This record gives sequence, C-alpha cells and structure tokens, in this order.
Amino acid sequence: MAKSVVFHADAAEAIKELENEHGIDHLDIVYANVGIATVVPKASEVKIEDLKAHFQVNFYAVVTLLQATPSSAKERDEPEVGHIGSQPGYLNNFLFFPNSAYGPSKVAVLFMTRSLGSHHWSFIQGKRVQTDLVNAVARIAAKMFGIEGLDKAVLEIPTSMNGFVKVVDETIRDTHSGKLWTWEGNAVQW
Repeated sequence: MAKSVVFHADAAEAIKELENEHGIDHLDIVYANVGIATVVPKASEVKIEDLKAHFQVNFYAVVTLLQATPSSAKERDEPEVGHIGSQPGYLNNFLFFPNSAYGPSKVAVLFMTRSLGSHHWSFIQGKRVQTDLVNAVARIAAKMFGIEGLDKAVLEIPTSMNGFVKVVDETIRDTHSGKLWTWEGNAVQW
C-alpha cells in the first residue's frame, strides 16, 4: 500500500519513525526536497556563517538522507533515490545573480548527485516553481534589475509536481541515473 509521510526531523530519526511508528519496512522512492535562501550576497560579501547555514540545509541534509535511506530504496534496479534541485547549482547556463550562499550549496548537491549516479541517484530540477522561497527571490531580482510585475515565479506548483511525478515514473537506471533532468523530462547539462 502506498503511504506518504512528511517529517520535520533528523533523517535517521525519520527512518526509525517510519519503521517503528508507521510499520513501513521498505521505501520504493525517496526524493529530497530541501532548500533555504536567506541572503543573496555577492561572492566578495558572503559571510561564512551564511555559507554554513545554507550548506547545513541544502547539502548536509541531502547527504544525511542518503545515508539514512534503507538499502531497500538504494539497491533497486531503478534510480528511485534522488533530490529536487534548482538552477543556481548549474555550472553551465550559470545565473549571474548575487547568490553566493545558496548557489554554492546547490553546486555541492549536484556534485554529490553526479558522483552517486552509479548508486541510482537522479536529479530533477524544478525551475522557478512558485514556492515561497522562489517567489521571494523573484521579488528580489525584480527590485535589483528593475523588472516590473515580477512578483512571483512563473511555474505553478501543480504543473511542476505533475511533471516531476511523470519523470519519476519514467526513471530507468540505464538512462536516468546520475543525470540532470528537468521537470519536463529533458536531460540538461550540469
């Protein structure tokens, strides 16, 4: 029976809770969807404490989830373990935006995803989805660059999630593992 449980806890504790309190003994699909962007400094102005805070959520949490994920999900024939990321992690099609706390943490996640490709990890990029975080960034960008009417991101959450689910459903180890995919199902350059 399919069951969805949302946790706001340490990944290892969440896995134990799944087993002990919900009777879930295996996971078929695990995707991390984490992210904070609390400041948008230039590289010359980024504070180490801001980098640490962004890496804690945007990178270490994904690594912790991978390590806590039971082998039932990690050892499947298809790459059903991965994360949802964002364009600031790209090294190709780089966004020139003062994003020197969030951006490096997302580059680190992309590196980890790419290096774990043989372990069935795949990556799906949401691309400017209307979340609180991305809408706030859109407003900051509008103010910084003088763009009128940019008060939210362009992609609605249901559209993005429908695309995400379709990509997950079509994921095959030989074609998807260790690669960067958009919510539309297109492979793109890292």
